[in-house]
Amino acid sequence: MGEIRIIIKGAAGGVMCGIICFALILAMVTAFREGPGAGLAVLVVSPLYFFLYIIAFFNTLLPAGLITGIAAGLGEAYLPKRLSLSFASLSGIGSGFFFGIRFTEMFLESRNTKIDLIVGAITAGIFLAAGAVLICVILRRTTVKNNR
Repeated sequence: MGEIRIIIKGAAGGVMCGIICFALILAMVTAFREGPGAGLAVLVVSPLYFFLYIIAFFNTLLPAGLITGIAAGLGEAYLPKRLSLSFASLSGIGSGFFFGIRFTEMFLESRNTKIDLIVGAITAGIFLAAGAVLICVILRRTTVKNNR
């Protein structure tokens, strides 16, 4: 029963990573296209973009966050420490690259270029990999405290 709780906590953390990754991809692609000031402005205003692109979010970054979070939870519940971190970060990189490209294509519609897709994929991959490791660390600390 404890393993299922760990997996559910990991999935919840993955959803939060997906939401934050959404804002970062918007900011990075905009900063690359129009300059750092525009990227920073989009990062601050990105929660408003969430309502405009809600379908793109549910089709791309929400599944990416769920995959990453569930992988982190599964790794933390069933794998040794080093292997769980590697498993979670590799799943974050893979889902981040795939879904980051899909999200950038949906976000920019027909105005995207190859470099925009690459920036979106790299941003999502790096952030979701780091988020997966952070989720593993948080899960490890919270489960140790609850078992005492």
